[in-house]
Amino acid sequence: MKRALASLGDEDLDVLVVGGGIHGVWTARWAAACGLDTGLVEAVDYASGTSSRSTMLAHGGLRYLAQYDFGLVREALTERAHLVHKAPHLVRPLAFLLPFYEDSPFPDWQLRIGVRLYSLLARGSGFPRHELLTKRQVLEREPGLREEGLTGGALYWDAQILAPERLTTLVAREADDRGAHLANHARARDLLGEHRIEGVLVEDTLTGDELHVEADTVVNATGPFLDRFLDEAGPEDGMVRLTKGVHLATPPFTDHAVVVNATDGRTFFAVPWHGHQWVGTTDTDYTDDPREVHATREDVSYLQDSLRRYFPDAPVDRVRFTNAGLRNLLNVEGVPPSDVSRGAEIHDHVDEGRPGMVSLVGGKLTTARATARELFEAAARYLDDVPQPCDTDRRLPGGDVDPPRAYRQARRVLDERGLSAATARRLVRLYGSEWAHVAGAGLDGLGAEGSILAGEAERAVALESARTVADVLRRRTLAWAGPDRGRDAAEHVAAILESEGVDRDQAQASIGDYEDELALHERWQD
Repeated sequence: MKRALASLGDEDLDVLVVGGGIHGVWTARWAAACGLDTGLVEAVDYASGTSSRSTMLAHGGLRYLAQYDFGLVREALTERAHLVHKAPHLVRPLAFLLPFYEDSPFPDWQLRIGVRLYSLLARGSGFPRHELLTKRQVLEREPGLREEGLTGGALYWDAQILAPERLTTLVAREADDRGAHLANHARARDLLGEHRIEGVLVEDTLTGDELHVEADTVVNATGPFLDRFLDEAGPEDGMVRLTKGVHLATPPFTDHAVVVNATDGRTFFAVPWHGHQWVGTTDTDYTDDPREVHATREDVSYLQDSLRRYFPDAPVDRVRFTNAGLRNLLNVEGVPPSDVSRGAEIHDHVDEGRPGMVSLVGGKLTTARATARELFEAAARYLDDVPQPCDTDRRLPGGDVDPPRAYRQARRVLDERGLSAATARRLVRLYGSEWAHVAGAGLDGLGAEGSILAGEAERAVALESARTVADVLRRRTLAWAGPDRGRDAAEHVAAILESEGVDRDQAQASIGDYEDELALHERWQD
């Protein structure tokens, strides 16, 4: 996948997608799979916004049953199964423990009904059924849980996405394979056309150059930046209500993903992830600059206090780093953030006298593929003809793999080079059937404890459109979550960028930009 900005100005596109998050890349993939001339521009990098700030789950949303949103849960469970099938290396089933407490917002009988209904809605998906547990069985599985007030529990299954950033990149690669023209670091500055949207004025943020990209229809998938991008093309009172979600990483302290209630009754998760405990999330209104979103001391204290209620001896004070992102929810006022629907809404701007563009508000990581199909179909109404049928059955790149078998093969190869089992596991989990190509590109470690290999960085730059240090360390690999947060590898990555044609000053400057990005993860301590 090459950055295709130059070719975008030469194409007469059918569909232009603005925004390279998970919804944007899935939309581009749908359009390209239907044989349409498709383009996509992303202001920073694929998954640089909300898509890289999640709980990293592909889940139906057990809590949505309490809101009677059965349709959303059923759709999410269907999409969960799809992701596990299409990218089994990156998305895998995970056991969740739901303890029942006397002070829970829901009585035991409701929770039992909830997990039974959840299993029923997921029937046929290939996931194990739930188990109802006694108090003793819960404590055997998670002995660190508070015993006082514990009455029992349930074990149910959802799925974990090891790296949503890589999932987004894989979908972008799939769109590219189908013929789409994609460009990151390409900011949509303005809409073209007076009475009808006819394209977008795009700025190459690496060079400052501008070009007109024309298209029969434009899809606005800019997430938290939606209202800012629309400016006068949207409703006067805005379309989006932004809420902030914060996660924090601590040393691991559970064997299962555990679902409990925060101090205010909200549901939150404590999930084992890549050598950390991933804890979250918060849900508070946000009105500041989306580019500067970060956790505050209040956010962190809220999650720590909530954890202490259930895990009194957990290392909750040892916060390794935080991550904060924004949800772009429907602009509903007068209700708490957590009560606003997580469903998606598609808006056709013909209502404002600007036909030719549709915008997406809301949506979830799990259901992004299905939502993007609806978004594409709404945009396709502006086209004279959409070729049928659309070829959408292929697995994502790397998805044609049996992970256990691939891991055994990787262990044999990497053992001979003195590399750890953890490195073999990471390569298979991130790259699936492509792990050997990555290993073949270079097995020298660039970061602390082998958190990134030379082959990973080389491949990210040469084949996955990475143009900055953050693109590589934060969004193509898991180096950002390693022992040194990828800092030791930054100079090496900058050198690789230069060798692949990136201007030396830009490559070096991107080291500082990466540090600034990491600083947002640590600003809560200020």
